Amino acid sequence: MKKKLSLLVLFAIALCMGCYDDKGNYDYREINQISIQNIDSLVLCDQMDAMRIFTYDCVPSTKKLLDDGIITATICQQPYKQGYLPVELLSRYLIEGISCEEFHYTDIDIRIKENL
Repeated sequence: MKKKLSLLVLFAIALCMGCYDDKGNYDYREINQISIQNIDSLVLCDQMDAMRIFTYDCVPSTKKLLDDGIITATICQQPYKQGYLPVELLSRYLIEGISCEEFHYTDIDIRIKENL
C-alpha cells in the first residue's frame, strides 16, 4: 500500500509541475505537412469536383475549409479523451488497484460540412 501511495504522490507532483507554467494559450499553429499548392486556382477554375480532400483533426482552420467546401471530410480523433483517459486509468490503478484492458479505444468521428 505504501508503494502505491508513494507512486500516487510522485505522479501528482509531476502532474502539478508539468502544468505550473501553463498559461492557457492553446492557439492552433499550422505545422509543415504535405500541402496542396494553388488551391485557390482549383477553386476559381471550378476543378474542386475532380478532387476530394480528406484531413484529420477538427481544428479551426480545418473547420473553415470544410465549411467553405474545400475539404470533403475530416477525421476527428478525440484529443481530449486521448489525454484524459490514460491519466484516469493510471489513477484508478494506483489508488484503487483496478487494472484496465490491454487496449482502450476512443471514438473516431468523421465530419462533413453537414454535421460540422
